[in-house]
Amino acid sequence: MKRLLLLLSGIYFCSCLSVLAQQVVATAGEEFKNDIISISWTLGEPAIETLKSNSIILTQGFQQSDLRTNYNNAFVMSKANIKLYPNPTEDKMSLIVFDQNQVKLKYFLHDIEGKVMSSGSLSSPTSNIDLEFCPNGIYLRRLLDERGHSVRSFRVIKH
Repeated sequence: MKRLLLLLSGIYFCSCLSVLAQQVVATAGEEFKNDIISISWTLGEPAIETLKSNSIILTQGFQQSDLRTNYNNAFVMSKANIKLYPNPTEDKMSLIVFDQNQVKLKYFLHDIEGKVMSSGSLSSPTSNIDLEFCPNGIYLRRLLDERGHSVRSFRVIKH
């Protein structure tokens, strides 16, 4: 009888806990919201997984994603006819712009952390790029038009 009473009180106690609001105990976390985007994250949750079948979705963890995206043509990179070679390189590269309408481009060279290593403007269809000052690694070469829209990006590897 005592065991039955203990079991029933345990079930009652557990059912009362499920009514409480969900909370998470994590080592870190943050939330940011504005009119355009909402971002939140937590660090240290032991189990986060989403399992799906035809009619059921089961999610674990308190940080559940709600991903919504809007397609905006301003951010789509064109397939401009531009060649950057040799890649990988040791110190110098050549950039050729085959479309005469896109000769007036701005360029940026970013390191893996996003820091701008060099920038400038292209004035002719063929340009030489000096990478001697950069340590070996992976870089991102971005090309922008006069309005600041992305035209093309290249991953650059320096040995």
